[in-house]
Amino acid sequence: MEWQVNPVNKKATVVLIGNPNCGKTTVFNALTGLRAKVANYPGVTVEKKEGRLLNSPDDLDITILDLPGVYSLTPKTLDEKIAVDVLFNRVKGVPAVDLVLVIVDATILERNLYLLTQVIETGLPIIVILTMVDLAEEQEIKINIQKLSEILSVDIIPVIASRKIGIDKVSEKIVEMIRHPRVPEQRSFIKLPEIFENELNGLCEKLKTEYSLTHQMARTLSLLLLVREYDEHDPILKLSANIIDALKKAKCRLESAKVDYAGLPVKLRYQAISEICKSTVSIPKHVKESTTDWLDSILLHKFWGIIIFFFVMALMFNLVFVFARPVSDFLTSFISNFGNFVGGMLPAGAIQSLVRDGFVTGIGAVIVYLPQICLLFLFLGLMEDSGYLARVAVVMDKFMSKIGLHGKSFIPFLTSFGCAIPGILACRTIESRLERMVVILSLPFISCSARLPVFTLLIAATIPDKVYFGIFKLQGLVLGVMYFTGIVATICAAWILKKLVFKGELPELILELPQYRKPSMYSIFIYVWDRAFVFLKRAGGLILAVNIILWALINYPKNSDVSNLDQLSNEQKFNVSRLENSYAARLGRAIEPVIAPLGFDWRIGVGLVTSFVARESFISTMTTIYSSELGSADLAKIQPAKLLQTQRRPDGTVFFTPLVGIVLMLFYVFAMQCAGTLVVVWSETGSWIWPIMQWFTMTGVAWLVAFLTYRIGIMLGF
Repeated sequence: MEWQVNPVNKKATVVLIGNPNCGKTTVFNALTGLRAKVANYPGVTVEKKEGRLLNSPDDLDITILDLPGVYSLTPKTLDEKIAVDVLFNRVKGVPAVDLVLVIVDATILERNLYLLTQVIETGLPIIVILTMVDLAEEQEIKINIQKLSEILSVDIIPVIASRKIGIDKVSEKIVEMIRHPRVPEQRSFIKLPEIFENELNGLCEKLKTEYSLTHQMARTLSLLLLVREYDEHDPILKLSANIIDALKKAKCRLESAKVDYAGLPVKLRYQAISEICKSTVSIPKHVKESTTDWLDSILLHKFWGIIIFFFVMALMFNLVFVFARPVSDFLTSFISNFGNFVGGMLPAGAIQSLVRDGFVTGIGAVIVYLPQICLLFLFLGLMEDSGYLARVAVVMDKFMSKIGLHGKSFIPFLTSFGCAIPGILACRTIESRLERMVVILSLPFISCSARLPVFTLLIAATIPDKVYFGIFKLQGLVLGVMYFTGIVATICAAWILKKLVFKGELPELILELPQYRKPSMYSIFIYVWDRAFVFLKRAGGLILAVNIILWALINYPKNSDVSNLDQLSNEQKFNVSRLENSYAARLGRAIEPVIAPLGFDWRIGVGLVTSFVARESFISTMTTIYSSELGSADLAKIQPAKLLQTQRRPDGTVFFTPLVGIVLMLFYVFAMQCAGTLVVVWSETGSWIWPIMQWFTMTGVAWLVAFLTYRIGIMLGF
C-alpha cells in the first residue's frame, strides 16, 4: 500500500520540520501570523505550536504544526522524539501528516540534507523551503535549485522569511499539494549491502503487517531501529515482543557477518549527500572573513566575551527599568481613574468594593508592569534571533565546567529569565539525565519575569532615585543585583547538586553556532505578543481568582469597632477596623511569628501566601490590603509604589525602608513561590519527592538569607 492523501479532505495537517536555527520559526510565523496557539502534546509537556494557514481557501482548513528542531530522524532528546513520533503518526490527538515542509538552511545545505533525505525516504508528500538565501548570496554560495529539485524529486522554494519574500509561493504550493496530492516515488539515497537489505526487508515486512504502515514508512522505520539502540521505552514505536525479537535476531546476524549496522547507513548517507552537493552547490575556494567570523573573534573571546555578556545583561536590566517607567505610570493613572469611574457607577456597598477593590485595583496593579515584561522578552528575543544566545553558551562553557555542567546548560538558565517553566522544558535538549536533573532543580533560583513586577514595585517604593556616572540609575543597579544574586544562587545550587547528589562525568559541549543575522522584528513581535498574552491571561485568571478570595477574606467577618483611631476619618476608621478583624488578618497573624524576625508584618505574610499561586499576586495583594484602609477620597494614592511609601509602623516610622525592601526582594529571589513550577518539576522528574524537597530547601534558604540580611542591616544602623 502506497502513501495516499485524500484529495477531498477539507481538513489537512501540515508540519514544519528542520534543523535547529534553520529559520523554521520565522517561516511558521510568516505562514500563520498571529493566529498561532501554543499548547502541549497529549500526555507530555512538550510545547506544541500550531496555527491556521493565512489566506487559505474557505473550503480548506489547513493547520500548520511547528515541530521541535531535529538533526535527524534518530532522536536523542524528548523534543526530537516527539517530532519523529508526529511524522510516524504515533502521537495521540495529532492527526496523520498530510504534507511536510522541510526547512533547509542554504548556507549549510550539506548539513541539512541529512534530515531532508531521511524525510524524503518516508514517502510523505514534501515541499522544501530554502531559507537564508540572502546570507548565502552574501557568502557567494551558489545553489542550482532546479537541478537539486530534480535530483531529490521534490519542489524547492527559496524564501527570505524575515521579509516574507517567497512566502506567498509557499502558501500557494501548500494549497495545491492539499488539493491535488501526489504519491511520492519510492526511493532510497543509500545503497546497502545485500545482506543488510535482506535483513531490512524482513523487518520491514513484519512492521507493515503488524502496524499497517506503507512500504516506505516501514522501511525508514526499520532502518532507524537497526541504527539506534532500542529499549523498552522506544519513542518512535512501542514495539511488540514479535518485532523486538526480530530486531534482536537481525542485529545478531549482521554482527556475525561483520556488518556495522549502526555506522554503515550513516556513512553511506553522508557519501550520497556529498555527491549531491558536488553537482548542485558552488562554494568559493577563497572565503573572505565573514561578519560572523569577525564578531565571533570578539564575542567568543575568553576574556572580552564574558565582559561583553555581563555588560549586555546590566544594560538590559537598566533599560527595562528606565524605558518602561513612563508607560507604567500612564497605566497606573488610567487604572486609578477607571477604578474611580466604575466605582462611581455602582451603589455603595459590597458589590462596589468587590468590583473596584477586588477586580480593578487588584488586576490593575499587576497589569501596570506589563511594559517591563514586554521589554524583558524583547531583549531575550533579540539575543536569540540574532544568534548571540548560542554564543553565550560557548562563552560560559569554561565557567560552567567548574560546576560540572557544560555551556549548553546555560541556555535554559537564560530562558528562565522569562519563566522557569520553559527553562525547565528546555532541559530536554540536555542528553545526560544527571545533568538534566541538576539544571531542573537549580533553575528556579533564576529571577523570572514573575519576580520582575515584585522587584519593580519594591525598588520604586524603597530605593532612592539616584544616578551614577550619568547613565546608571541606582534603582536599575539594584534590579541588576537581584538578578545577579539569582544567577549566583543557581550556580551554587547546581555545584552542590553535582558534587553531592548527581555525580557523573562532564559531557563535552556539542553545539551548532548559527550565523549572525538581522533579527526579524515581525517574529520578535509575535514572540513578545505571545508572552504578553500569557502574562495577561495569567493576570486575568489565577490572579483574579486570588483577588476575589482575598477581597472576601479582607471584608469578612463584618466588624465596626472604631476605638483608638481618633486620628483617622470615620470612613478610614471603619476600613482599618474591618481589616484588623478580618479573616485575612487572622491568616497573616498565624504566620507572623515566623516572618516577624525578617522585619515583615502580617500584611506581607498574606502577600507571601497568595503569591504562591502566582508571584505577581503579591502586588495585587498589597494593593488590595493597603487600599482597603483608605477612604474613597484617598483612592488617588492607589499607585502601588506610593501606596507602600505611605505605610507606617505603630511608632510612626516608615515601614517600607530600603532595608525591608531589599530583604523582601532577597526572599523572593531564593523562595520557591510558584505552584506551576513545582508541577512541571514533578512532570519532568517523574516524582513528587524532588519538587517537595525543592520547595522546603528554597524556602528555608530564603528565610535564612532574609534573616541574616535584616539582622546585619539593623546592626549596621539601617
